[in-house]
Amino acid sequence: MDFEQSFHRHIFSVQLIDPGSTVIAAVSGGRDSMALLHVLRSLEKPMELTIYAGHVNHCLRESSDDDAAFVERKSNDLGIPFLYAELDPNKKKKSKSPEEWAREERYKALQEILESINGDCIATAHHANDQAETVLFRLQQKSGIDGLRGIHEKRGNIIRPFLPFKRRDIDIYIENHSISFIEDKTNRDTKIPRNFIRHKILNPWEEQDGGVIDALVSVSEESKKLAGFMNQALSNFIGRHVHSESSGEFTIHTEALSALPEKLQSRVIKMLAGESENPWRRHQWNDVSEFLRESDTGNILNLPFGYRLLKDRNHWIITNNSAEPVEIVLNPGEPVNWMESRITWDWAKKESGFSSNPNTELVDGRLFSDNPVILRNWKPGDRFNPLGMNHSKKVSDFLTDEKSNRFEKEQQLVIEVGNEIVWVCGKRISETVRVTSESLVTATLVAEKIKA
Repeated sequence: MDFEQSFHRHIFSVQLIDPGSTVIAAVSGGRDSMALLHVLRSLEKPMELTIYAGHVNHCLRESSDDDAAFVERKSNDLGIPFLYAELDPNKKKKSKSPEEWAREERYKALQEILESINGDCIATAHHANDQAETVLFRLQQKSGIDGLRGIHEKRGNIIRPFLPFKRRDIDIYIENHSISFIEDKTNRDTKIPRNFIRHKILNPWEEQDGGVIDALVSVSEESKKLAGFMNQALSNFIGRHVHSESSGEFTIHTEALSALPEKLQSRVIKMLAGESENPWRRHQWNDVSEFLRESDTGNILNLPFGYRLLKDRNHWIITNNSAEPVEIVLNPGEPVNWMESRITWDWAKKESGFSSNPNTELVDGRLFSDNPVILRNWKPGDRFNPLGMNHSKKVSDFLTDEKSNRFEKEQQLVIEVGNEIVWVCGKRISETVRVTSESLVTATLVAEKIKA
């Protein structure tokens, strides 16, 4: 069976591409991506596919425009529509290597191209040798089992149909079909870590031992199974012990988490932070483990992708919510939505009475008659006179007494009228707006949760 037949059989057996799909082949112009473009074209009629060639110009090399022109010309020769995107290297952050930046931005650009044609998936030309290279690269990064899983054949709308095939199979296909391609000289630069692994370690190793690629691919497959098993077991644990809010905040009792082995504790945190599929480096695992062991109440650890982990007395809290700054003048009867809350004030009706709900308050309305009603975040140094007390208190101290955690404190709002804080929303009104027999006009203050 030749390469093309094996490729077709694989696509059909694992149902990697649905019949009738619109597929973008990510084509750099190199040997692997040009082979992918040709072999995908052979599936157009039998699977009724629509194939596009998607090329992203990173603008990092002098020859990048020539590469784009080459891919466009060869795509036209094959009767395949050519789609193009161009990146701006000036937008690269100094903290990222050119390779990392190019990889991330390339995928973003390809996704935008896919959306522009309402396509179904993006196919890249990663093959078994790339998989073996990735396993070694992740091993060097000390990224653990998740890293050793390597490249996924399908993740979201990204597919890698060459993954079961070795480079030599692709090379033979290219030679047999006289497929033109271009050589990227930077692929020979062994100062780039992946190139070093490829040229100095993996290629010489494969020359001595033809089975090394299969062995490293096997490590990847076994790691995927093991990681999947652990994630499934911990998903059951999370279902029993983790409380989740509609906002995406998670809470777990410290005793429940500490009952697990240390490595699994860190994996629970990783899963709750939406990182089940992404490998962490050793230092990220170590940071979480150390934080779980040694943090004090109120300490926060920043996790990848905007998540934060808080130690709060007897609980761990994970969230990716951050307080948005707000300072808005409220008009009577006109609600304002802020994060997960809806805040309203209005003049009270004569029959209005007191509510047992802390999110609804009846207050003396005299201050409200002549002053703007301002909804804002509380600030360090803010003071108010809590209802029932004959002295003022710092809002920060009040929230501590109320046992608000740091995340709740960040999101706490106050209403200020006439330069006075009259309500720590949902917590306590000020003594200065307490309704008395002398209250000729009253107002209602409401802070309600927005239903998901």
